[in-house]
Amino acid sequence: MILWEAHACLPLHPQADFAPIDRLHAAGVNYVSINIGMDMNPLSQVMSVIGGFRTTIAAHPDRYVLASSVDDIERAAAAGKLAIGFDLEGAMPLLEQPAMVALYRDLGVRQMHFAYNRNNSVAGGCHDEERGLTALGRRMVAAVNEAGVLDGLLAHGPALRASRSWTPRASR
Repeated sequence: MILWEAHACLPLHPQADFAPIDRLHAAGVNYVSINIGMDMNPLSQVMSVIGGFRTTIAAHPDRYVLASSVDDIERAAAAGKLAIGFDLEGAMPLLEQPAMVALYRDLGVRQMHFAYNRNNSVAGGCHDEERGLTALGRRMVAAVNEAGVLDGLLAHGPALRASRSWTPRASR
């Protein structure tokens, strides 16, 4: 059985200490999704954090695996390593370009939340005026499904959660 932490936060700094992640692994977690940024973070910071976290993971191949699939998670668990993926809160770092989803996937993002509390050009947030997906949001859903990235409902507004007529898909 895979035990996972679906959303862990470290300081959004390239040299963040991974000690909290190590504690999760010591507690039996096999996979952790680490937040790499949200709508209010500049793209330069998000990219710097991804680069720094990837460097930390690569520097410790005896402890961590950047997971691309469930099979990677299972292999890491069997080897006593922690599988890691990244998550993004909000669509603003996608720059209103559905093609950015695949780029983030290639960098290790396995989960995206279209809104981080507040409405944006893609979706409604949980602390803002009620609305669901926009036309751009529907194109983002298609890009997420195409890329095999999970969409989380963490900070989406009730209208979006209640009105979803689509099911995100992720690849094994």
